[in-house]
Amino acid sequence: MCCQGRGPRGRVARLDPVSGRVIATVGLPGRPLAVGAGPGAVWVRGAEGWLWRVDPAYGRQAGAVRLPIVPDGTELPGELVVDGELVWVSDPGVAIVWRVDLRRGTQDPWEADGRDLAVTPGGTVWATSDARLLGLGGPQVRGPRRSLHELDTDRITAMAAAGDGGLWLGTAQGLFHVDQSVLRQ
Repeated sequence: MCCQGRGPRGRVARLDPVSGRVIATVGLPGRPLAVGAGPGAVWVRGAEGWLWRVDPAYGRQAGAVRLPIVPDGTELPGELVVDGELVWVSDPGVAIVWRVDLRRGTQDPWEADGRDLAVTPGGTVWATSDARLLGLGGPQVRGPRRSLHELDTDRITAMAAAGDGGLWLGTAQGLFHVDQSVLRQ
């Protein structure tokens, strides 16, 4: 999936993984800022606090959640990750990551000033904060915020979950792998 927005409306596009061709598009009521896929749905963060559910099987928008917005807050594109019935959305303009529990219908703000999010196979969601990692939820975290690892850099610029349960971190100094044993300390 990829998303694009021109003018007041946007759309998400389903891409063929081999050719990269667009095979379907779904119109959205607003401009998309982030997209994440989960079981049976694609979630899109829109402007003004909107979070839209897109049903890929039927190719249509299938629901929406409105997150609280911060008055005079700068709305910047962030990240969105899905872990089962939880959708995590970063809002770096106001240094918040929203934890949306779809089963309970709750929305909880967690202080985290980073833009990037990743969920490891064990269910822990990680956010970047300058050169630190913040564990935000899952079996490896003993609280809502925990700084675990510092690199010899001033900023983590990208992050992705590794298949072995660790994380890949991009910095100006290069690409680093953080082993899951370090994340559990």
